[in-house]
Amino acid sequence: MVKKEPKKKKNSPVRKGKGNAGGQKKLSLPTKARYSDREKESIDRLGKVIGKRNPVKLVQDSENSKKLHQDTTDPLLLRAQFLETTGTYHHQTACHLMNQAILAMPGDPDLDASNAAVDMMNGIQPKDPLEGMLATQMVAVHNMALECSKLAMVKGQHFEARDMSLKHAAKLMQVFTAQVEALNKYRTKGQQTINVQHVNVNQGGQAVVGNIQQGGGDGDGSKNAQ
Repeated sequence: MVKKEPKKKKNSPVRKGKGNAGGQKKLSLPTKARYSDREKESIDRLGKVIGKRNPVKLVQDSENSKKLHQDTTDPLLLRAQFLETTGTYHHQTACHLMNQAILAMPGDPDLDASNAAVDMMNGIQPKDPLEGMLATQMVAVHNMALECSKLAMVKGQHFEARDMSLKHAAKLMQVFTAQVEALNKYRTKGQQTINVQHVNVNQGGQAVVGNIQQGGGDGDGSKNAQ
């Protein structure tokens, strides 16, 4: 569970994170001299992705290992990480969404599983609280679909049990696909873009670029190009 940071009193000890300001570790990419050209491209891509992402990093509480909290005490950086991971900079809302995603992980989520759930949310890059809620649901549905798939692979079970697990997995994967489509539709405001790359016009023909509407006119079935 993500521990919500209480308001700090004056002169209270503050646990500082390791690395640079805000507890974020600065990644130093290894030398590329011993890598192939394809491997160098992958490493360059890694550097670009890491430079664009700044997810919330969870660490264990020093007094209670079952409690987790953010690996930074910088309030401005923490809000920026909340915004990038959950779509909101509000502390309580962000922690609530992250806790929901963590609790949707299989089994009893440990530190690694908790950070994995938060990183999956960050990978979706929610832009507002609505996208943050959808990202949380997508993490949950993904985990449920894979759990049902895992159950279907258990050896020695009856056909009916395997069939039920497969059906549940298929339905959940359809839900996940619908969630991805809903997210894309929400981000593009429902607009559809069609790119025409090649237009072939035979001799004597005419290419028309624009919206073509059927019907109307003089009733002779002519088409009106706009």
